[in-house]
Amino acid sequence: MTLIIQFLVIASCVLAVLVGGPGCIWILRRDLRRGETTWPRKYSADLHYNRYKSPFLFWVCIVVYAVTGLMMFIVGCWFLIDAIRKILG
Repeated sequence: MTLIIQFLVIASCVLAVLVGGPGCIWILRRDLRRGETTWPRKYSADLHYNRYKSPFLFWVCIVVYAVTGLMMFIVGCWFLIDAIRKILG
């Protein structure tokens, strides 16, 4: 593989992870403002949890979004630092 292809692959992976983390945090903020959230899975359009009607499940979903977003952002930063080290070193 040439250096340019390696750089493009690494950059696209880092970009995907760095965009996903703040995306989860954005969903978290939106749901906290609305007071209603959905369970984070593929077919959950009908699984809405209200802050006042089902507070336990609401906060479980919020914690799942927060942990997922934070971990994606940390892994993205780690990938970015590693990519910079490989390119410069």
